[in-house]
Amino acid sequence: MKKISLYLLGIIFLTVNACQDDDSIQRTGKPSISVAERSVTVNEGQAAVFDLDIEYPVNETIFIRVDVLDENGNVIPTAEPIGDPNSGAGFSAIVMDDFTVPYETWFDSGYFSYGYAGGSGYVAAIPPYAENFQLTINADLDAVPNEAPETFNFRLTATSTLAATINEEVSVTINNINACVWTLVTNDAYGDGWNGGFITANVNGVETTYAASGFGSTFEIGMVDNDDYSFTYTSGGGTGQAPGWEEENTYTLTSPDGTMVFTDGPIPTEGVITSGTNICPQ
Repeated sequence: MKKISLYLLGIIFLTVNACQDDDSIQRTGKPSISVAERSVTVNEGQAAVFDLDIEYPVNETIFIRVDVLDENGNVIPTAEPIGDPNSGAGFSAIVMDDFTVPYETWFDSGYFSYGYAGGSGYVAAIPPYAENFQLTINADLDAVPNEAPETFNFRLTATSTLAATINEEVSVTINNINACVWTLVTNDAYGDGWNGGFITANVNGVETTYAASGFGSTFEIGMVDNDDYSFTYTSGGGTGQAPGWEEENTYTLTSPDGTMVFTDGPIPTEGVITSGTNICPQ
């Protein structure tokens, strides 16, 4: 009898340990989520990162709602109605001043059926089995000089209280830096956009390409003091007609102080347009 009892106990012990090590078995209950640092200070153009700690991993995605708060702690709408609110396409995201929350709005995430009044905010997804998560809020770079530091508040909750528990308020303080904007105006005489041609802006080694859509597009390219930059034109091919139809392409580049730095086209010249070190006007 003793041998049989020990054998059964061994089986039970192995079974329990196997269950504890098997990530495919869903954990019971719901984890609590905490924020390591509730206040973050960044400069314009930087990202504020909040480290979220999950009490224990679960095998399902946890959705965190990020609400923007006013100075009285009230929720600020992040989308506005533009059509049938029951269609899922009846709302448009509101562009916030000074910051961007890089997640889908409540409506874009499929929660539109719960109604507009209860549907402000954004939704971030914590992947299954995660024990920590970095939630990001971006401080926008603008061309407004001599702004005082501004603080913005946010509330973090779970979209479902059955999935996790979190009710935290966090803040982002944004310091102003001397920033300014270059303006690139691209035109296409035919109205079908540039056919392969493009302009590359290289700012501190980071390249972004721009090209006209339709009859033309205007782009604002933000920089700060002492940014190294260059602008380059690349042809779509041909000597004016197919395949690049360069005879349709023109552009104008204006510096932050309003000086027209360069204009070219039709058939713009390939190569470097201008380069240097950016100094914003005071």
